[in-house]
Amino acid sequence: MLIFNEGFVCIAMAAPLFLGIAAAVGGAIENFQNKRMMRVWLVLLFLPMSLEGVTDEMSFDRHETVVIERVIAIAPESMETRLARAPDLTKVLPWFLALGFPTAQSYTSEGSDIGQQRCFRTPGRKKPVGEVCWRIDQRTANSVRFKRVKDESKIAHWLTWQNAHVEWFPQDKTHTRVKVTLKFWRELDPAWYFGPMQRYAVGLTGDYLIGAYLER
Repeated sequence: MLIFNEGFVCIAMAAPLFLGIAAAVGGAIENFQNKRMMRVWLVLLFLPMSLEGVTDEMSFDRHETVVIERVIAIAPESMETRLARAPDLTKVLPWFLALGFPTAQSYTSEGSDIGQQRCFRTPGRKKPVGEVCWRIDQRTANSVRFKRVKDESKIAHWLTWQNAHVEWFPQDKTHTRVKVTLKFWRELDPAWYFGPMQRYAVGLTGDYLIGAYLER
């Protein structure tokens, strides 16, 4: 269940950055005797930070990778069957995602073979409903990799999904270690501020999907 909408999320994500800078600048000027010189130093300090992301040359690496691992009470031989089923999208969201991030409302699947797609329907960017579709592009006996082929969701304003790699390893007869690697392209700057926030949200998303697919 969403508590607010995505507009609230945008404000909540950016507000601490702007308020923090404003407080730092105001406090420094107020407590510095030579206020004119202080203003010059503050401009020299914050100007390079404000220019991050204006061009590719002035941006940090936007490629991000998040890895989530969990041990699930499921027999290793049951993994493929579980992953082929529709996820349980009624599970309670983590508090951070429930603040207003666009979340999946429904799900469709063509199957589990290479080349087949799985799509999640979410609130769209340009229309009420948008799809996020993933195509299976690699399979082994204990892994499957999905490549993002379409993203019409509002999440695409903040990040661009690249691929998701799911691996599983037997722990014992009734437990399996699941490893999910999510790769995406960060669309927001500055990196030092939005990078950790996006990695945290993506990690929660991966953990939620592990539960939605495998914990029934």
